[in-house]
Parts: sequence; C-alpha cells; structure tokens
Amino acid sequence: MQVTETTISEFKTGQGVASGVKAALGTGRLYKGVRVHAPISATMTLYVGPSTMSAETGYEVPPGSDVLIEIDDLSKVFVVGDDSDAPDAEQTVVMTGIAPGDVYRLTVDGETTDWLWAGEETGMVTAALEALSTIGEGNVDVTGTSLLDGALTLAFQGDLAGLPVPLVSGQGGTCEVQEVGIDGSTTDGHFHLTFDGETTNEIAFNAVAVDVEAALEALSNIGDGNVEVSGGPGPGSVWSVRFRGDLAAQNVAAMTGDGTALVGGTSTDVTVTVTTPGESKTVVATETQAGGVAIPYSWIAQ
Repeated sequence: MQVTETTISEFKTGQGVASGVKAALGTGRLYKGVRVHAPISATMTLYVGPSTMSAETGYEVPPGSDVLIEIDDLSKVFVVGDDSDAPDAEQTVVMTGIAPGDVYRLTVDGETTDWLWAGEETGMVTAALEALSTIGEGNVDVTGTSLLDGALTLAFQGDLAGLPVPLVSGQGGTCEVQEVGIDGSTTDGHFHLTFDGETTNEIAFNAVAVDVEAALEALSNIGDGNVEVSGGPGPGSVWSVRFRGDLAAQNVAAMTGDGTALVGGTSTDVTVTVTTPGESKTVVATETQAGGVAIPYSWIAQ
C-alpha cells in the first residue's frame, strides 16, 4: 500500500473550528491541534494519529468527513492514507460583475500573479500561474475561454498531481481613468497636479505622456509602475491617466490641477475628468475537487 505522511509542525489561528473544539473538549484551557478533512471524492481510507500510527492503529476518517485532533504538547501529527488513487485538486474561479477592460490577479499560497486582463485567454493565465514558485511550470492547466466569458477551471497536475492545494484567492475590478486637459491656446508655462494631498513638480504645458507619467510616479502615494499615461502632448490634446499596479481595481482620489503658471491661453484652468471610475470586484475560487489524501489545518482555541 502506498502511503503519504503530512506533518503539522506550525500552529495558526482563525481556522473557524474553535467553538466545535470547545464544545467537544470543554472550556477554560488552551488547546492546540489539527482539523483534517478527507476529500469527498477519495476512495481510500485515511488514518490520523501520532508518528507511530499505522493503518491498523490510526483513527479512520471516512471520505468527505472531518476529524478534530487535540495534540496538546505533541509537535507533530501524521496523516496516513493509501494515495494510489489520490485525486488531483481542481478549482474554479469567477469574478462578480465583470466587464470588458477589467483586470484581476490570483494568489496561491502567498504568491500573487501579475495583473491579467479579464479577457486574457487561458494560455496567458496558465503562464502567469506557472511563474509562481508555489505552482511551477507544467503544474496547472487552466481551461475555459477567459474570465470575461465565464468561470475558469484550474486543474493541478505534474508535481502537484494527487496533492492538496490551498484554495486560490484573487483581487479584481475596474481600473480608474482620469483625463487631464489645459486650454488649447496655451503657448507657454507649466502646471501641477495634486493626488490625494501630494503635488507634482512642474509639468510643461506641452509635455508628452511619459513626462506626465514620470511626474505622477514621483509622488510617494503613487509610485513607480502605478499609473500609465497616454495622449498628449499638450496643449491641444488631453492626457489620459490610467491607475494600475498597486492602485489598480479600486476607486482612487480624483486629481486636481493648478495652472496659474500657464501662459497665453484664454484660461489657466487645469481640468480633470474621471472618465472611468475605479471599482473593486470580488474574485471567488471554489474547490470542485480536493486533491491528495487529506487537507490538514492547524488551530488554536482558548
């Protein structure tokens, strides 16, 4: 019989089983232990116990069931099971209220992908996930058309075949776009933009997009890579500022402008128009099949 051992050596809080532990074991003292969940689709039997435990002496966990194990002063608990038919983990990902132009990113076991366009085809999503050290090349297959067209299915394979995989989490939404303009008859001078209390250095009246982008990214509350500016140069064309990176998929403060140093135009006003409001949207992953012989969670209850 093939067996898999899972060692629990660290304890974390917030696993949502404290009340059940106290109901079963009583209150008034500190408990440490693990919760083990047997995959619903598993055909094998799981056994849980100390390191000396075997299939003959361990506690049997039927498929689809849970067991809470108090370990007190023990540092390890072992989960043993026949993994010859261990299922591969599979999860689906959706985003609520998704719209063309939206972006999202996925996090697996503490590592996060780059931002992906909602209409990105599955090959790009697969590549983004495989770039994470927690996944690796060849260890996930993403199917579906794109998140914009419906749910994506993540099937874990390769080095992750037959293993439990933490539930994916995500962040997504609409990136805010603001347009900046000055009077088209301006002939000289400069202006400033203020974002959430911080003000740029001088921006020339005829600045090209990259100059406006650099001025904004120099602000500590924006930072490098967190805006993308297109359009311009002024004064005949507006500059379009799209918030991205750390400022993507959220509602941000509307910029204001100071054009008192502009020369030659009929007005020194700097107009800022929010053309696309930013919005955060919920990305939800659902486990459609648990991988491996068990998924253990550590807990502390007081």
